[in-house]
Amino acid sequence: LQALGVSHSSCGRDMLPVRRALAHGLFANAAVLISATTDEKGRARYATVRGKVGMRIHDSSILHRNQPACVLYSSAVQTGPDTHEMFEVMSLEEDWLLSIAPHFYAKPDREKS
Repeated sequence: LQALGVSHSSCGRDMLPVRRALAHGLFANAAVLISATTDEKGRARYATVRGKVGMRIHDSSILHRNQPACVLYSSAVQTGPDTHEMFEVMSLEEDWLLSIAPHFYAKPDREKS
């Protein structure tokens, strides 16, 4: 980094900047909790914010039993005709989506469905 003239910095224990940076890069991969009723593995049901694709947090994730209201994921695998499993999941404040990607998450479109 020094050779490129980029200064090194850290957020210390404040993970908010890291979470917001990930949200900026993965905003299209957001899902919201739609049902706290769990399956046999204790996983709640989620749906992508845009597209309403059925999702569950993979049971290898530490969050699969916590049921955060809104999450970001880096990858997903289709596991059935109507559901996918999310990997590399982090919780997210849903209101960040409109401020980070208003072009992608127009509020009127989300309220219609």
